[in-house]
Amino acid sequence: MSRWLGAGGEEQTATRPPTTTITAAKPSPSFSDEEIPRYPPFVKGLPLPTLPQLMATQSELIARLRKELMLGDDDDGTNRWASYMVPVIERYAAFVHLIPASEAHHHRGAGGLYRHGLEAAFYATRSSKGVMIGLDRPRVERRQLEPRLRVAAALGGLLHDAGKVIHDVTATDRDGRSSWSPIDQDLDDWAKQRGLDRYFLHWREQRAQGGHEAFNLIALKRILPARVERWLSHPDPNLYSGFLAAITGVPHSSPLVELVRKADRVSVEQDLREHRIESIDTAVGVPVDRYLIDAMRRLLHDGRWTVNVPGARVWLFADLGLHLVWPAAAKDMSELLAKDRVPGIPRDPDTMAEVLLERGLAIPRLDALGQHPTWRMAPAILSGGNEKPVELAMLRLNDPGVLFPFGAPGTVELWSAPEVAKPVRSEPQRPSEPVGISQDAVAGQLESRPKPVAPNAAAAMVTVNPVGTFPDSPADPSSAFIPKARHWLTESSASSARLLSAIDSLDRDIDTGAIWRDDLLWLRYPDWFETAGWSAPEAAQALSEDGWLEPDPQTPMRRVRDHAGQRWLALNAQLSDQLRLVLGEMQANQPAPEAKIPQPAQTAPVSSQWPSDDPDDPRLIEIILRELAIQHGGGDGSHSCVLEQRQLKALARQHHLGVFRLRTRLLNDPRVREDNQRRLVVTI
Repeated sequence: MSRWLGAGGEEQTATRPPTTTITAAKPSPSFSDEEIPRYPPFVKGLPLPTLPQLMATQSELIARLRKELMLGDDDDGTNRWASYMVPVIERYAAFVHLIPASEAHHHRGAGGLYRHGLEAAFYATRSSKGVMIGLDRPRVERRQLEPRLRVAAALGGLLHDAGKVIHDVTATDRDGRSSWSPIDQDLDDWAKQRGLDRYFLHWREQRAQGGHEAFNLIALKRILPARVERWLSHPDPNLYSGFLAAITGVPHSSPLVELVRKADRVSVEQDLREHRIESIDTAVGVPVDRYLIDAMRRLLHDGRWTVNVPGARVWLFADLGLHLVWPAAAKDMSELLAKDRVPGIPRDPDTMAEVLLERGLAIPRLDALGQHPTWRMAPAILSGGNEKPVELAMLRLNDPGVLFPFGAPGTVELWSAPEVAKPVRSEPQRPSEPVGISQDAVAGQLESRPKPVAPNAAAAMVTVNPVGTFPDSPADPSSAFIPKARHWLTESSASSARLLSAIDSLDRDIDTGAIWRDDLLWLRYPDWFETAGWSAPEAAQALSEDGWLEPDPQTPMRRVRDHAGQRWLALNAQLSDQLRLVLGEMQANQPAPEAKIPQPAQTAPVSSQWPSDDPDDPRLIEIILRELAIQHGGGDGSHSCVLEQRQLKALARQHHLGVFRLRTRLLNDPRVREDNQRRLVVTI
């Protein structure tokens, strides 16, 4: 140790008494020095993929650019895309390689400059479609100029920052002994000559803002083939001079200058909006939201997700934005990321939704009980012209640009009831306005609606049991809600009245073939209906026509749903809510053996007197606050305690809630506030 610190020496050591030599423990053989985290982080350098591998990382964007250009063939039959765009994109990829577009601003990660150039090329191409040039020239020449204008716009966007490779950065080997000269050769050729497997970037301290534009011309000579230059400059050399002005910043009257400048700005703004977290190489933790967005886009690009058609995972509504069918979309994303072996990605749909909500990428639904991740939406296209809506649970995303950065498809309308005269009822009835604003608006008029939510896959299905396991039955079976529910079921439709009659006839055997799943009542098909003496096909037809069935998001036009190797009819939330009250009445009126009715001790804590596994129980927050008062010695409102994030997570797990949801519900209580560090301060 003295030798390492530069202190002492042989003479000093000789005067000391003999000491026992302690050998430093060797690192575990299962770790290498590079695998052990250290702060500041190790600089690992950038790898050297092959050119096809590098281009494949942006294959989706290149395909979109090709579709946007729509170049077709030249008069001599030459394919313009293959002749004038593909060689430039290949040369651009080889030239900029994995160099970022900036050190700490937009597109700051590996491959950022390559991506930024392609994005700017796409946006410039799209904007060029409304531009007219050569109006003073013969019609034959105007036809020749139209594809050249689009290609010039695309290449201007692609190459407008290429000079950064020369002006802003240097690339060296690990020891810094050899530096790459982009003027002389490609980075890949330089690395192969020296037998490198990685290269290391260094940002120039004295680089000037916008100084790279003067070097764009040098980069142009390394990237742009002569035949492309000749093609762009004929028949109007002014088009080519406008292209040069667009990438060098020289004043020019060509519309290409503004097209490239605007495309650059749009690409920068989009990247800053979508990637607000630090690079994976320096951040501790997995950037889950970034992986989820990438998975969504890949599922769309591969065609596994469709948009605005029956069975689609993605729906875009006029005025209400972009929605994902949930939790089916979450399952697809989870399976895709699991195949990629991405670590740290949650599998639970509620946790996925919570991550997107916390990042501001999704919009929660608000009601009297707080915030909820999903909405109930009814696309008009699924109704098939019927008077009954087909409702789906959906997660609403904040911005369509999350999935459609290059332009969203058309929208569809929500279902709305036909404008026909209907008899006025004193009881709740199905909505006459477009479905989709709030689940509570669809589900009836109950002021306090018990709504259990399964905390995990194991608890997602609870067998209906008249003895005492039916979820959330009313404490007082003589409540006024029960006769209202019975009246509602009798008057709403013939099928709901028939269903009530079938349930009454089953008496104690209601649990045969019935389960609660996703807060809906599922009835086994055809077993339950045969037991109740109701023809199963007739029941399915009647319940479907009256709009009482919850469709499968994957097959919304199919009535019968599959689960656990069996077939079921899932009743929608509105009907299930009313049946919950009726079934609770039956449960409460059933005699049970005295030995099975435990008598809670008077001194038991509050948390043991009430069930704590119902996240929507209105008493839950009171229970939590009383538990905190017991733990921290409060109870008279004169004390306060701070809930750290780890404590909040523990409470969320204990009561089967997401952290985001629990935090929201706690903040709705006047005894809970948030301090300047976003911690929860509770008055107890």
